[in-house]
Amino acid sequence: MSEEQRAGSAVLLFSGGLDSTLAATVLAKEFEKVHLLSISRGYGHTKIERTARRYEELKDRFDEDVFFHKIVHAKDLFRRVILRTLLRDIVKYKGLFVICVGCKLVMHTVGAIYCLENGIRNIADGASGATEWMSDQASVTLEGYRQLHAEFGIGYSNPVVQITDREHERESLKELGITTGRKVAGRDLGTQPVCLYGDALIFLREALFKVSIPVSDKAIADYIAEKTPILISHIYEHLDLSGQDVAAEIERSCKNDE
Repeated sequence: MSEEQRAGSAVLLFSGGLDSTLAATVLAKEFEKVHLLSISRGYGHTKIERTARRYEELKDRFDEDVFFHKIVHAKDLFRRVILRTLLRDIVKYKGLFVICVGCKLVMHTVGAIYCLENGIRNIADGASGATEWMSDQASVTLEGYRQLHAEFGIGYSNPVVQITDREHERESLKELGITTGRKVAGRDLGTQPVCLYGDALIFLREALFKVSIPVSDKAIADYIAEKTPILISHIYEHLDLSGQDVAAEIERSCKNDE
């Protein structure tokens, strides 16, 4: 895509890991401005400052004006919507997966608010075909995120979902001169925040059992169906409290995208 064909702005949920960093490089070729939005949920989610270092690394290799980085804290929303009912949800939906899906739903909610506040109509994440076994990146889950954003006229995409080989991701970043972290049990450590819960589950799968914990699409879909109306209401309430008209924000976003 030529410089003349690049258009508008996009928001990317950005952890600084392999997937989201590679997604950032793809979006930089498609959009004039890419907002790297890093979201901290607290509760075992630490070292969020690593995303800022990753942002600086990307800036050094692309036009300095392409990327903008912001860290947003979503601890209160995560506690209210996900943690308060976590034990009940694990039993109800028969899986430890619920916290990972819930965490990503909260991140997408914060991303939707950011889009509406800034008149941006495009949002993406680093969902990858190499990690589609993860409950928060399964096809049914991505469709749930898509529906959440569609409620507000925001387009949702996955720039690296077609990549099924993590080694390909590593090589693609190395070719750009971007570091890939320390490879341990299928993970690339040191470039993204630490999630004690998620990292433990992945380590058990990759290093010990070599299989994923089976999760039914129905369980994921039912969980998302329960949480999404609560999160949509939160978006409306947040914008209302800040004095913003949601319908007007959607209309403004559409105009900015023309």
